Amino acid sequence: MKKLYTFTFLFISGLISSQITSCFNATPVCANGSLISNTTGIAEEGSLLCLGATPNPKWYIFKSGLSGAIDLQLSQGDNSPSYNNQDVDFIMWGPFDHLPDCTSELSFINGSLPSNNVLDCSYSPSSTEYVNVANAPSGKFYVIMSTNFSNLSGSILVQQTNQGQVGAGSLICDYVIIDDQPSDRTFNVNGATSFSVTTLNASSYRWEMSIDGTNWTPLNDGGTMPGISGAFTNTLNLTNVPSTYDGYYFRVSASNAGDSVYSKISQLNSTLSQSNFDNELFSVYYDIYSDAIVIQNNDETHAKFSYKLYDLNGRVVATGEIDSQIKNLSTSNYQSGVYLLEVFNKGKRLIKKIIKN
Repeated sequence: MKKLYTFTFLFISGLISSQITSCFNATPVCANGSLISNTTGIAEEGSLLCLGATPNPKWYIFKSGLSGAIDLQLSQGDNSPSYNNQDVDFIMWGPFDHLPDCTSELSFINGSLPSNNVLDCSYSPSSTEYVNVANAPSGKFYVIMSTNFSNLSGSILVQQTNQGQVGAGSLICDYVIIDDQPSDRTFNVNGATSFSVTTLNASSYRWEMSIDGTNWTPLNDGGTMPGISGAFTNTLNLTNVPSTYDGYYFRVSASNAGDSVYSKISQLNSTLSQSNFDNELFSVYYDIYSDAIVIQNNDETHAKFSYKLYDLNGRVVATGEIDSQIKNLSTSNYQSGVYLLEVFNKGKRLIKKIIKN
């Protein structure tokens, strides 16, 4: 195995954080002799650490049980039972106290010395690589990414070569794994939609919602606009969804007695926001001085357009026509908050979110 680490690079390269997202569905490795299908036709993650290229990345994650040395052998191929006739390379990150967020916690310095949580990396023409953790503390998580330069279908055999030896650590699989992440969803105003995950080892769930993707509110069953059910299960159901939920974010925390992990963040989008108008056709903004929504119609044909204004609960609070270049819609009688303005004509529509101060 060829190591490409050089200490002189540490002082001339800066730390960058990867924007990798595919490791959310990393395959758990918790037993000796795990056989995992490789990937083909998958876009690479770019040049990472000692790897000049990362074609067909495959992600794994394992947790240490007994503390001690963990020596893994990765081999790739289609020649059962050896699986060792296709080139494989890898990077390993760790240790982590929890299942890491792969968009922010896997670090690397491109083309130079690994940073704080990259433990091993190898780039060689061999079909077998050796992954080494010299002294893995108990209960820590490690992430591995391997490659498939041949772009040929096959399998990756993961074996712990020092299993049972004096001073050897072990692999366990008692942690929560989210196999299928929630996906972005669309909804019709006052319609229904749902978010769902599939997990391993999870015994409880709690869904959360956010307006900005940063500040989160735990959800409870009940309500009418929207109606919420499944807030404590793997499937969140929303009914009678108001238009103001357009753009809201959702995630779930899956837990067991000793471990908890958040899913990826998914977004809810109204079908109204899938505009088939040119966004430059209208300029819409809230004027704090006149306490009005200003709609500027830039349509050169001078066509008439209709509009509806929805409040936070999805109720229509105003309707009318836009029959001039500039329309001022007074909001002096409306409370501060979020509103949605829908403009439509002959089957085409545009929706804008308005914040009244």
